[in-house]
Amino acid sequence: MKRLTQIFQKNSVFVLEIKTGRDEKERLYSLGFLPEKIVTVIKNPQNNSPLIIEIEESRFAISREIAKNIIVTPILRGRNLIFDSRHKKTQQRIFILNQLKKEKGHFTLNEFVRKIHKKNKKIGSITVYRTLKLLKERGIVEALLLPDGSTKFEIKKGHHDHIICENCGSITDFRNDQMEKLQKEIAKKHKITLDSHKVKLFAKNCLNCRNKSSG
Repeated sequence: MKRLTQIFQKNSVFVLEIKTGRDEKERLYSLGFLPEKIVTVIKNPQNNSPLIIEIEESRFAISREIAKNIIVTPILRGRNLIFDSRHKKTQQRIFILNQLKKEKGHFTLNEFVRKIHKKNKKIGSITVYRTLKLLKERGIVEALLLPDGSTKFEIKKGHHDHIICENCGSITDFRNDQMEKLQKEIAKKHKITLDSHKVKLFAKNCLNCRNKSSG
């Protein structure tokens, strides 16, 4: 466990404990700082500037004085939070979690299963799938449906959208604050409240394709 101020930017963590007064706790709870809630540190300056935090799709600044009173644990280290009475902590699931920590981008179930089998042939693809499904339910892993009907997974990080190449299948993450603002304006115009959103932009000749063809 660490203080929120010790978490590097772009990392997602569980909120475990808030060590401050009742009034401050209530304010933080209203912002979404709840036990087992996933918080992403967007910016953690080295000076005394506020931390920029994201919870689900909302971003806000929080002072370092308050942030140091929030005790968190990195998202894939909170094993006691991940498992419960229905989903027991097993050596196979722990092994899968440890492998998941090494994933940097998007991956398919088959790609991940092959990596697991290279190191532990006793873990079946069904066990891997069920573990990923559990992590998706807990909000730790996100699933992205592609145009060909396949699914890719990624470890949850700050809110972002995707550019998907229909030719080679590559995925580029992006976030555009103007687009975020526009979506809120559209929701307000139509008098609705957005629960969440995901934008997918599709291309047929991405940079990866052009690099392959030129190579």
